[in-house]
Amino acid sequence: MSLADSRVRGSRALLVAAVVLMLTGTCGVGNGIVGVSTEGAAEAPRILPANASLEVVEASDALHTALARTAREAPFRRALDSANVLLSAMLLAGGVLLILLRKSGPWWVTQATVANILWTAAYAGTHVYQLQVNAGELRRLLRELAAAMAADPQIQEGSLPMDELTLTIAMRIGLATLAIAVYGWIAWRIRKPDVRAVLEEAERTRGT
Repeated sequence: MSLADSRVRGSRALLVAAVVLMLTGTCGVGNGIVGVSTEGAAEAPRILPANASLEVVEASDALHTALARTAREAPFRRALDSANVLLSAMLLAGGVLLILLRKSGPWWVTQATVANILWTAAYAGTHVYQLQVNAGELRRLLRELAAAMAADPQIQEGSLPMDELTLTIAMRIGLATLAIAVYGWIAWRIRKPDVRAVLEEAERTRGT
């Protein structure tokens, strides 16, 4: 690979990493502030037939209210939301350093991504733990919703509600795994020789 190609690859990697860091950092700061200043996650929207019976609506409301309460009861929720503001601000600052081609950018981004990997694992772990603690109640409410739907003549025969407990756990784990993979890739990519060469060249240019 020629020197010019290496510089192009390094510049593209810096741009992609910076954009991802700034987007995730901005979203994280906003989510953290909302989590600290409110009672936590809002109830998830439900999708029910327009002509569903009152029993089905009430059973669905009870299930979704319980899911929202479970998210609010997760251990250390407020502490983790507060930490999210700080750690997301670190990601945002790291993205700015990469945009400005600062030589200190890779070091800062490495610290920020490692810290956010640990936070992501802790956040997902506490929520999955609380879902397991409340699993008995949630599965009971799910069975009540299934029974209400089965007794409703307006709902297609054989229709069953989603297993929202399993779905929520899978989503928590899946999103956490994706975030950890992205942070890990950024921490690895910005320390490659082509990225370092671009940053060193920019540092020399500023010094002349």
